Amino acid sequence: MDNKKAEIHEQHYQFSNALLEGINKIKIEICLIDENYNILYQNVESQNQFGIHIGENFYETFLGKNTPTSKHVIFKSSEEETIQNIEVRAVNNREYHLLCSSIIDKSGVCRKAIILFIDITDTKIVQDALDTAYINYSQEMEYVEKVIKEKQCTIIELMKKKEELFSTMSHEIRTPLNSVISFAELLLLEIDGPLSKGQKKTIEMIRESGNDAVQLFEQYFMQGRESISKFYPKPNHLDVSEVISYVASQLQVKTLKKGISLKTCVQKNLPLIRCDRITLKQILRNLVNNAIKYTFKGEIIIGAKKNGSNIKDRV
Repeated sequence: MDNKKAEIHEQHYQFSNALLEGINKIKIEICLIDENYNILYQNVESQNQFGIHIGENFYETFLGKNTPTSKHVIFKSSEEETIQNIEVRAVNNREYHLLCSSIIDKSGVCRKAIILFIDITDTKIVQDALDTAYINYSQEMEYVEKVIKEKQCTIIELMKKKEELFSTMSHEIRTPLNSVISFAELLLLEIDGPLSKGQKKTIEMIRESGNDAVQLFEQYFMQGRESISKFYPKPNHLDVSEVISYVASQLQVKTLKKGISLKTCVQKNLPLIRCDRITLKQILRNLVNNAIKYTFKGEIIIGAKKNGSNIKDRV
C-alpha cells in the first residue's frame, strides 16, 4: 500500500513540475498560490486582467475580502483528484471558470496550486440569451398550436353545419322535382283520357327536364359535400342528334317570345359519341341562351357534323 502511495505521489509530483515549467509559455491568465492562498507567482496576463500581485491573498484580491476560503476548496489531499473545475464571480463582477491543479510534493502534501482563469461571462450572456429565445420560441409555438387547434375546431363545426345545410337542401330541392316528375309520368299514363302527340312530347320533355335537374343537382351536391374542386362527369354512349333536339325543344318557347326562330342542322348517320349526357345538355343550353340573349332578329341554328374522328357541335 505504501509503495502504491509513493507511486501516486511521484506521478503527481512529476505532473506538477511539468505544469510549473509550462507556466511562462502559456499566454492566458494563470497564477500560482501556496497552501495559505497567498500568490507566489502570476503571469503578465493575470496581472493585467485582475491586478493580481505576488504576496497578495488570492481570495481577497480575486474573489473579495469577505469570501471565506471554505467556499471554494482548491487544495485536495493526494488521494483525491487534484484537478478541479470551479465557477466563481470575481470582484470585477465577471464570472470565471477556474481550472485548479494542486501541486503535490514528494511527501504527498498539497502545498501549492496552479489556477487557470477562463472568463465565461460573455458565454453565459449568450447562453442566457439563447435560453430566453428558446423560452420565447416555445411560448410562441404553444400559442400557434393553440390557435391551430381552435381553427381546427371551427373548421369541424363549419363542416358539420355544411353537412346539415346540404342535407336540408337535398330534401327541399329534390322533393318538388320528384313531384313534377311523378305528375308527368301520371299524365303519360293517360288515366284521364288520351293525349295528343304534341301533348305527349311536351310532358315527356317535362319529365326528362326534371330527371336532368335531379341528376345535375346530385352531381353538384356530391361535389360540394366532398369539398372537391373538380367535376367528374359520367360518360356514356349517346346520340348527339337526340340531345340537340331535346335542347332545341326546351328553348323553343324562349326564342318564340323574342321573335326569332331556333333550328337544328345535324348531319345524318352520325356515330354515337361517348360523353356525359347532363354535361353536354348544360353546355348546349348555355350556348343557346347566350345566342338568344345577343340575337335580336333572324334565327339560331344548333348543328353537329363529323370532323375527322370527332363530332363537332356548334351554335
